[in-house]
Amino acid sequence: MLIRWVWLVLWMAVVLLAACVSRPATASQDGRPLPTLAPVGFPHATLQLYDISGSTESEMRVQLDAYGPGGHDAYTRWSVRWDWPGRGTAQCRLQAAEVSYEITVTFPRWTPTAEATPELVAKWNGYLYALALHENGHVNNVVSRFPAVATAIKRGGCLSAEAAAQTVLQEMRQFDNQYDLDTGHGRTQGARFP
Repeated sequence: MLIRWVWLVLWMAVVLLAACVSRPATASQDGRPLPTLAPVGFPHATLQLYDISGSTESEMRVQLDAYGPGGHDAYTRWSVRWDWPGRGTAQCRLQAAEVSYEITVTFPRWTPTAEATPELVAKWNGYLYALALHENGHVNNVVSRFPAVATAIKRGGCLSAEAAAQTVLQEMRQFDNQYDLDTGHGRTQGARFP
C-alpha cells in the first residue's frame, strides 16, 4: 500500500513539473503581459508570419479575419515533386527517382499592447499552441507520407510510375481534407479565438 502512495506522489510531482516546464510565463512580476514569440514546432516547414494588432479579443479577431490566409487563421501549403531519368519514356531509370517536398505554414503573430491583459496574453498563447498542433497535423501528413511517392514510382513501370505517384499524392490530399473536416479546421483541438 505504501508503494502505491509513493508512486502516486511521484506521478503527481512529474505531472506538476511538466505543467510548469511546458507552459511559458505570460506575465512579468509586475503583472504586465509578456510579448508572445513566433511559434516553434515546424521543423520541416518554412514559417511565414503575418502580423495582427489589437488589445482586445474582438479587435484581434477582426485582424485575424482580415489578414489570415484564405479565410483561415493559419494555413499549411505543401507540394511534392518528383523526377527520374527518362521520365515519360519507355526507357527510364525509376530507381534513380528523386522525390522532395516543400511546406509553408502561414501563421499569425501578435505583440501585446500596453493595454493587453495577462489573461488575454495567456488565452492567445493557448490558442497558438492549439493552432500549431493542428497545422503540424498537415505537416506530418506530408513528411510521413511523401516516401510512399518514391516507393510507388520505383515499384511502377516506366509508363505507369507517374500515375502511381499521382495516386499517392491524391491520398495525401484526401487525408488533409478529411483531417480538416474531422477537426473542424482545428476547433476540436482547441484552436478557437476568442
